[in-house]
Amino acid sequence: MDKKFFVRILALAMVAVLVQAYLNRNFLFSEADELDLNINTIMELSSEKAGDGEESDSKEEQKNDEAGKSEEEPKSEELKSGEGQNSDEDVKPEEAKSDDESKATDETGAEGEKKDGEEKSVKLRKSGEGSSDGEDTDGEEEEEEGEEGEGNQQPTEEEKDKWTVTVRDGIEHISIEISNHNPSVDDTVSVIARPDDGYQVKSLSVKPAVADTFTEISLSPSEDGSCSFTQPNGDAIIDASAEIVSYTIATPTIYPEAAQTECSIQIQGIIKQPESTAEGNTNACVGDKVVLSVIEKVGYVLSSIAVTDSNSNKIDAVKNLDGNYEFMMPAANIDSIVATFIDFKILEEATKPFIVNANGHDIPQVGDRLTASTYALPSIQWKWYANDVFIEGATSEILVLTDRELGKTIKVQATQPRNAAGEGKPATDISLMSEATQPVVGREAGTITAEEVAAAIIYDYVNETINVTADYEVALSDSSMEGQTSLVITDIIDREVNRVVYIRRKATESSPASEWLAVFIPERPAAPVISVENAVTSDWNNGGLVGTNSAMEYRLISATTYTRANDTYTKVPIGTYVIRYAASATAFAGKTAEYTVRRQVIELTAQNKPVIVNVTASRTQPIIGDTLEVQVNAGPGITYQWYAGSTAISGATGVRYTLPTNTYNKYITVRATQAANVDGEGHPASAITVASASVGPVKKVPGDSISESEIKEHLSYNYPMEVVAISSDYEISTGSGSSGTANLKLTSVLDRNSAKYIYGRRKASDWKEASSWVKVSIPERPASPSNLTTEDASSSTAEDGKIIGTSTSMEYKASGASSYTKASASYTTVKAGTYFVRVAATGSNFASKYVTVKVEAKAEKKETTTATKKTTTKKTSNKKSSNTSKKTEVDGEGTALDFDLIDKDDMWKTLPEDTKAALKELLESTSGELIDANDMLDASAVQESEIAVQDVPIALVVGKGVIVIELDKMDYGGVKLPDAYAVAKSILTEEQIDLISRGGLVELKIATNSTLEERIPDAEQAVFEKGFLEYSEVYPDLTKEGYFDINISYKFDSHDWKEVTETLAPIKFVFELPDNLKNSAQDFYMIRVHDGESALLGDQDEDLNTVTISSEQFSTYLLVSTPVVPLAVSEPIEEEVDEKGNSPIKFFVTHQWPILFWALVGLDVVFLASRKIRKMRRMKKLKTAE
Repeated sequence: MDKKFFVRILALAMVAVLVQAYLNRNFLFSEADELDLNINTIMELSSEKAGDGEESDSKEEQKNDEAGKSEEEPKSEELKSGEGQNSDEDVKPEEAKSDDESKATDETGAEGEKKDGEEKSVKLRKSGEGSSDGEDTDGEEEEEEGEEGEGNQQPTEEEKDKWTVTVRDGIEHISIEISNHNPSVDDTVSVIARPDDGYQVKSLSVKPAVADTFTEISLSPSEDGSCSFTQPNGDAIIDASAEIVSYTIATPTIYPEAAQTECSIQIQGIIKQPESTAEGNTNACVGDKVVLSVIEKVGYVLSSIAVTDSNSNKIDAVKNLDGNYEFMMPAANIDSIVATFIDFKILEEATKPFIVNANGHDIPQVGDRLTASTYALPSIQWKWYANDVFIEGATSEILVLTDRELGKTIKVQATQPRNAAGEGKPATDISLMSEATQPVVGREAGTITAEEVAAAIIYDYVNETINVTADYEVALSDSSMEGQTSLVITDIIDREVNRVVYIRRKATESSPASEWLAVFIPERPAAPVISVENAVTSDWNNGGLVGTNSAMEYRLISATTYTRANDTYTKVPIGTYVIRYAASATAFAGKTAEYTVRRQVIELTAQNKPVIVNVTASRTQPIIGDTLEVQVNAGPGITYQWYAGSTAISGATGVRYTLPTNTYNKYITVRATQAANVDGEGHPASAITVASASVGPVKKVPGDSISESEIKEHLSYNYPMEVVAISSDYEISTGSGSSGTANLKLTSVLDRNSAKYIYGRRKASDWKEASSWVKVSIPERPASPSNLTTEDASSSTAEDGKIIGTSTSMEYKASGASSYTKASASYTTVKAGTYFVRVAATGSNFASKYVTVKVEAKAEKKETTTATKKTTTKKTSNKKSSNTSKKTEVDGEGTALDFDLIDKDDMWKTLPEDTKAALKELLESTSGELIDANDMLDASAVQESEIAVQDVPIALVVGKGVIVIELDKMDYGGVKLPDAYAVAKSILTEEQIDLISRGGLVELKIATNSTLEERIPDAEQAVFEKGFLEYSEVYPDLTKEGYFDINISYKFDSHDWKEVTETLAPIKFVFELPDNLKNSAQDFYMIRVHDGESALLGDQDEDLNTVTISSEQFSTYLLVSTPVVPLAVSEPIEEEVDEKGNSPIKFFVTHQWPILFWALVGLDVVFLASRKIRKMRRMKKLKTAE
């Protein structure tokens, strides 16, 4: 081969491989691609494209190209069967170069990617987000999915707020009914679980459709299977299971006693159905077969086996192929099994029945009259059979063969009934079957045809006659000598079989009469199937026929004429009625059916006891104003008496009772009494009284939903007194969990750093609950006065100092004073001291925020040098890291730090001497830590870190004052306050902190102590129990772990201690768990009871040894726990593979890279070869030139 040609072919093949790799890059790197494309397919595609590019080179290459295509087509079919691809979607280079590369990738067979895309699309539609072009990773295929589904339709706001409640597929033996399949959050959803007969509910629960959406809710259905739950925040699935019930079987007995020594009956065994749990021969489950072994002795034969269950139902015991008897176990106990034996005389074989053909044919024909005969006497009863199948209605001695018996053999069964011969002989019915005839054949051709006779017949359907034309005659028997032109055929129509007359052509002068031809009279239409409505108390003399129509007619059984019925319902007096379809122009009157309309008497029983139903609303616990109705499946003659608890309610004797206010918190029952002999036939025998189940206790009507604006309309402010009052139907409070009052002192609320609001609600009445608390904003204090200056007093006792810039609308007070004094215009004369100045309250505004000014005394003013410290939000890097205890350095003439006090920020020397002395007295025995907290005075300062209060007191230095925070530890474990700054700001107002900063010391004491349950007051314990039960419904297996108190108090300098039960902001606590609860697989919560209200506080950390809560109300707490619901373990992300286990990544590494490698090697070879060739050519030219 020419080397130049070889190099060209090799280079072209390498280029084709590189192009193919580039075109397939989407496939190689697609995260959802599962196409099983092997290396041979890539090479064939490459050769195909190479062949297309050089189609004009040679015919041999064209043949190779076609061969490559033919080999590729089976692989496409293989992809179609394995991946669900369309066979007509061939991949072309032009398509591969399309702008929509993801579409081209999908069309090459990425069915796995399509499935993943569909799943993503479904999730988007579920969340209501629809699909986005920007996020469509599956190209046009994803877009088509959106068009076919409903995911692109934006849900309405109402649909977004609703969740779906479904029943798990595959629940066996229980039917579940749900009152609301699309509830909103907090809707009450009623559930009814009805087990199949023989089963009972084992479990019933509400599970999240999406894992961890909410905690599974266990349901406990009542006797009638009803229960309810509050819709959680998520789609829910109702799950249930049933268990089969085992029933008892009584020991079989024999009747009469004379047969007991000769005969026997016993339970041979139980044939269990797969789900049966019964054991032994004395118990069985519904659907089990109970097998009875019966032994008959000479002189006796088994007459019957009577099986009766506990509901008085009779169960059939049938004989099986083994000669034993068996019955199917019902969903009830078997109370009795009685076998009855009698004596008998066997019918002799000589009396076996036989058939006689009255028409004399050896082989019976259609129309022949067969007669049954036997020598047995007396009282023989007959049954005719065709091919051993009973001919419906054929119970007479004669049978006329019809077309229905054509081709079938005929037999007749003779039965001699019990005691037919008297003296108990025979003792049981004896039946013998005759020999079979030859198969029935068609009628032989005669002198008259069926078509001829049919044309001569005229029926009068109303008068029930048959008429023939003038040339014919009709008779009742084929042995008649002459016939008639008309016959009444009522008796013939009423037969079940042998509905036949005979017709022939009359004789004429020129020809004799034809033979008689049997004509079968049309059957009456089937009897109507209706139902009856028995007479009840409201209309004691009349009932009804239900399901009638105007084509029917009826009569009393004692009457002779019929009356047309009404459509749907026909009202009739009590009695027995015969009903049928009336004759029409094309049919005789139909067959009759008898229906009896009675007076309906259903006796009151424990099963038919009265049931109280709330007709006002579907809720399990009634409220005041609801109307209750008693329903009972018994009557007539029922009277009622309603009860509140055990006391009869005067005048409450009707079917309905509306709950008045005096039934609040009481249980309601009703007693139904049925009088004796209400039907005049002795039913019931005596008066019956049955009480219903109680409902309640009756609750108040839920409070109305109110708005902030409604509360504000009823508020009135006394701005000077800083008091707000509300009208009598409402109440207000500083907290949503507190009891309300008619007026509030607002000073502490107005002085808060934040949360400057109160709560209001409509008060509870004797019939309605209080409404929910509504947060209500209140007017704030105006801004503090500005541009005030001072002028020093001449001495500390002289009242000649000045506060300059005041006005008569302002007021002031000295630090420590309890009341304000009105200021003067321009300036106000005062003694030396610190003063708070503010704008006084008016009729429409509260007193403003205050500004602090200080008036010095000139005579006593000393030149002092005070070491100042710049307060910043960041500490400088050259500050001392710590101060050792018992410092001896002295700042000027100040007191030395000579006790164990940590002072990292060198704050001791900045404190006044009196504050130092007080601080030393307080902390000398306990130690402590001094912290620079001047940032608390700067509202814009950013707190860099938290200072925890735990083992030692924390002393926060604010200006010239100190806030000492002490923590009493719990006796069973540690407790920590993570943020001392937050504690101080939550307990003290801005005014109090500002006052402290001017000198003084305040102690904040937080005490936490465990307590015993019996030491908790009864009223508070009742609130704990109520809350515990409520939270147990949400958190199953909730367990009490221990009670404890949190008490907060403070005092300024030498003033008295003041207790704090509610803080300005929540305070965070970290409690260390007891050793027996540490590292346990439990979730912990705190139940807080404060002012008669309970609240559940969750654990805010994930430490297994601690519980962290935040609270702004402080009294008694209960630590509770519940087992942790295990989270689903995340499965490791596995490498995606297609159905054959191939990975696109592995495919690329193991197949494509070698191809690219060898392609590069090939290019290098080509390059080296070309250089070699050029070098040889140059050498040749040089030699030629030489």
